[in-house]
Amino acid sequence: MITWIIILGLLAVFAIVVAVQPSQFAIKRSLHMPLPPEKIFPEVNELRRWEAWNPWGRLDPSAQMTYEGPPAGAGASYTW
Repeated sequence: MITWIIILGLLAVFAIVVAVQPSQFAIKRSLHMPLPPEKIFPEVNELRRWEAWNPWGRLDPSAQMTYEGPPAGAGASYTW
């Protein structure tokens, strides 16, 4: 009997904690890069440059990249 009272008490505390939480939340991240945008933009705009800095590319060095469309800007794409 005491076990059920403890379980019900814990459930009540849990319900109260959940009920008083805000209904909305936001997760934000930011990164300060000490370079001007004109230095950074070409690194992300031209997909072939991604191989130099893309951390996920290092996880599978045998992955084959295939580039399509223009080398940079709208319409550029790659698959692996």
